[in-house]
Amino acid sequence: MLLAAALLASQAVGGNLAAFDSYCAKLDGIDLMAGRLKDAGLTSFAPERETELSRLVTAVVGPDPKFNVDVRTFRGEAAPDTVVLIAQMKAPDGTGSIECKVLDEKAPQPSLDELVAWASRSPAKKFVQKDGVMLWAFQPGQSADQRFVAITYTPVTSRPQFPGVGLSISTVKFLP
Repeated sequence: MLLAAALLASQAVGGNLAAFDSYCAKLDGIDLMAGRLKDAGLTSFAPERETELSRLVTAVVGPDPKFNVDVRTFRGEAAPDTVVLIAQMKAPDGTGSIECKVLDEKAPQPSLDELVAWASRSPAKKFVQKDGVMLWAFQPGQSADQRFVAITYTPVTSRPQFPGVGLSISTVKFLP
């Protein structure tokens, strides 16, 4: 029974890492990324109010009205617990960033071995906070467009400083 549970947990983490590889490798603009997500069978949706996901979207948008921020969320029928969040932020001077996150509130904590096998290297940094939040950082990312990859696991029992629980795999590309 424990072996079956471990196998399911490993498949959940592996599925989210594969989704990240598929959906977040190319950070070439929010409209192009959204088109590829739709072509892959994902559907755009608005997060329900007062959920961890809606708090995360609000945090990404931020309070600074000078920035033009476009945030979109997607999910697929095959893995409804996995959410892809894409965001593009532009400052008045044209600089900005494109971000892609794969989120799964129900995913288990990944093991270091799983992450090393996926990335084919050890993380550049690993942090463990007292509330159980874990962060692994890979620099550079897994593709030419990715400045870094940050993998965060936040237990449901913790009270994180930032919104979001479960597994988050994210990357960003800075725009000139």
